[in-house]
Amino acid sequence: MSYISILAIAEGSPHDAAVVSLTCALAKRHGSMARLVVVVPEVAPIVGPIGSDGGLMSYRVWDAVEETRDRLVEQATAIVVEAAHRNGFTCEAGGSLPRIVILPQALTPQVDLQRELPLADLVIIAPPSARAAGTWNGRLSDILIAGRASVLIARDSVPPGGQPVAVAWDGSGPAARAVRAAIPLLRDASGVAILQDLDDLDNSPGSAADPERLVRYLTAHGVVGMSVLGVKGAKPGPAILRAAESFKSCLLVAGAYSHAPLTEAVFGGATKTFLDRGEGPHLFFSH
Repeated sequence: MSYISILAIAEGSPHDAAVVSLTCALAKRHGSMARLVVVVPEVAPIVGPIGSDGGLMSYRVWDAVEETRDRLVEQATAIVVEAAHRNGFTCEAGGSLPRIVILPQALTPQVDLQRELPLADLVIIAPPSARAAGTWNGRLSDILIAGRASVLIARDSVPPGGQPVAVAWDGSGPAARAVRAAIPLLRDASGVAILQDLDDLDNSPGSAADPERLVRYLTAHGVVGMSVLGVKGAKPGPAILRAAESFKSCLLVAGAYSHAPLTEAVFGGATKTFLDRGEGPHLFFSH
């Protein structure tokens, strides 16, 4: 298993450089075709007359807003191209793999994402996009959840390969989907810590959350260097995050419930804790 089809999302923010760098690193590692969608604020049409000259002013306003949107797209694209060049990539449609291609703008960002998500092995975004602080104010997270996307949230430009990785494991469907989707990254890890909240979890032998079941599964998939760590705390989110950081994890893999927003979902709200931290490991979520 590898990430042959990677979808990255840029918003014209300083975080885009880290998203592109991480995308390029994984594209090199897996010989991938990486596609990048530039997302900027959507423009709502202005309906009805404005000002003393009726509809004429609405056209002027519309043109001005469209010009602003075009400038934002150009600025975001420039950030992406510069970051790609620093990583030895050109943003061209042709050529051999690996490569990264900036997709042309469709009518709306939703159209771009809904077209690309079904065949994306992995989606890479910046933290503000995931915690509803980016351009879309939460709509991006909604689309990713609806598409059951596996999402890598790039904290910085350092790829997780060859470094420790933590897995928050409760035996749930979302956690299992996250683990399955993250196997290429887990194989590349120098060690894998399986983290479990001991206060609210039945991890007895044979139970869904039994960590030894996960160890056997990952071993069969070529993952090595695993250990099981129990965590305790009044709130599971901070306890899991502390344990991951104590393990010096570069990546935290966790599940998110499909019926709740991404920022409120993992282990009863732990995702918000993970995302609100300005620093910490990259985050890998599946729903």
